[in-house]
Amino acid sequence: ITESNMANFMHSKGAMGALHRFMTIEENIQEFKKCKGPVFVSVGCTENELQRAEALRDAGADFFCVDVAHAHAKYVGKTLKSLRQLLGSRCIMAGNVATYAGADYLASCGADIIKAGIGGGSVCSTRIKTGFGVPMLTCIQD
Repeated sequence: ITESNMANFMHSKGAMGALHRFMTIEENIQEFKKCKGPVFVSVGCTENELQRAEALRDAGADFFCVDVAHAHAKYVGKTLKSLRQLLGSRCIMAGNVATYAGADYLASCGADIIKAGIGGGSVCSTRIKTGFGVPMLTCIQD
């Protein structure tokens, strides 16, 4: 999850970045238009975020990411179902989850790609702030 400069660098190395969502919708569109290759655009789970997704779709985005710290939740499923209606066959990634049940839930709600892992990084504060995290190997084994 990054901004256009890093997304462009990642693209130059054969990878695909994801723009963060912590800006206005107009700023998000401007940041998306700076990208030189395919990039995921991130959205959250509020009604305003569906407006963000619609505006980014209209600006040409084809790859979307529902980006929340703990995605095995009903409100995320509701968002995924709404996005699937809005975006049709465009690619939707969602996460993060740390269990098979969480991944299965997101897939059943319309996610094409699942982001796995919660609290496993050395600088990640999710485990400390929420009390929830699963080591990455354990997550993958599940």
